[in-house]
Amino acid sequence: MIKWYTHQGLEAPVYFWCDRSGNEVDLILDQGEKLYPVEIKATQTVSAGLYQNIKTWCALQGNKQTSGALIYGGSDFQSRENTQIIPWYAVS
Repeated sequence: MIKWYTHQGLEAPVYFWCDRSGNEVDLILDQGEKLYPVEIKATQTVSAGLYQNIKTWCALQGNKQTSGALIYGGSDFQSRENTQIIPWYAVS
């Protein structure tokens, strides 16, 4: 993500989130009014645990964002519990 923004001549609006309990989200994309959570996993099998931290982040008090994305090592596009599941090859 950072490389893509850099090649466009832009500063990457990306962050990392971690709380005291060890919950973390790999990327938080700043979209102005909302912060969009993205998890990145190498596995080819999708399970609920892979996007649990997205759900935790979206449930934070005052958070306007209600969905996120999971980039994974599989090949199918999916949607589960307000999470768009995107295969690694579709991310450019």
